[in-house]
Amino acid sequence: MAALDRGRTRDGGYKKRAEKFGVRYTAFPREWVFERDGWICGLCDKPVDRHLAYPAPMSASLDHVIPLSRGGHHEPENVQCSHLTCNVRKGARVDARSTPQAVGA
Repeated sequence: MAALDRGRTRDGGYKKRAEKFGVRYTAFPREWVFERDGWICGLCDKPVDRHLAYPAPMSASLDHVIPLSRGGHHEPENVQCSHLTCNVRKGARVDARSTPQAVGA
């Protein structure tokens, strides 16, 4: 797995990106978000297989509902479970389909 790491920090580089964009950063375990969301992708509403690992397209990924580059914070209320492929497809857009689950409701 280290070969796939490509120098990213243990938190996925989110702290550095939050500093770059001047937004708040709160450390929390990714698994906490995946469990909170019931391992359901907040972008396509389909189950995420907890046994798949990066770089599998259907592996779990943290999606920022409001991307860091758009002023969103790296906090539990602004992230949701997603498939890696769904998250990459969304990119830095704000998804109008974002569910109440995604914003901590």
